[in-house]
Amino acid sequence: MLGGIRTELLLGARLVSEAPPGTAWSSTDPAVLQAAGDVSTAFPAALERTIAPRLDGLAERLAAADAAFLDVGVGVAAMAVEMVRRWPSLRVVGVDPLAASIALARDNVGAAGLADRIELREQGAEDLPDEGRFDLAWVPGVFIPERALPPVLERVRRVLRPGGWLLLAFTGPGADPLATALARLRTALWGGAQLAPAEFEGLLARSGLVDVTSLPGPPGSTVAMMAGRRPGAASA
Repeated sequence: MLGGIRTELLLGARLVSEAPPGTAWSSTDPAVLQAAGDVSTAFPAALERTIAPRLDGLAERLAAADAAFLDVGVGVAAMAVEMVRRWPSLRVVGVDPLAASIALARDNVGAAGLADRIELREQGAEDLPDEGRFDLAWVPGVFIPERALPPVLERVRRVLRPGGWLLLAFTGPGADPLATALARLRTALWGGAQLAPAEFEGLLARSGLVDVTSLPGPPGSTVAMMAGRRPGAASA
């Protein structure tokens, strides 16, 4: 919660004191980067408690001895650190095109003593060289421009193991018009895609994923998630 408050205040100050941001997340302010990363530390608990049980085979995959997770837009690696703490056998590859983020991530991973389980790469997800390696991939659509999403999703689908899952986060419509409008402003500041849920569903399906499904968010939340899986070996 504190991370969310810090992020909102820091981005609000940036909005009124600087030129408008570009078309993608580009902040290099360590305070903003760390605050945004701190928000993500709550995700692994929600993943274990409410998301993984809804996605066929994911809970078992995350607990396996060779489990692997891809963190697209790893930021300062706050979520990556929490993921490996929660699943003792899990290994993580985190990618981010921002050098400032990766520099902070390396410091955080080193301070946590987890450099042997978290690999960090300064690169975009569309340039991943891996094939069939990961059981789960996280793609934060709120930070990825609309034009970049199709190649990112298609490439991430290929790096999943057959039957592996991709989770896409995006700004969804909420019941409160003001909260929804503020969420859309936040996504605009972050440079992310602003599409209807049906359009995100279409992007996942066209990337080659199957079993595409919407996942319920917390009550009142304007952040939505959608999942899709790479087809199994027989149908890939």
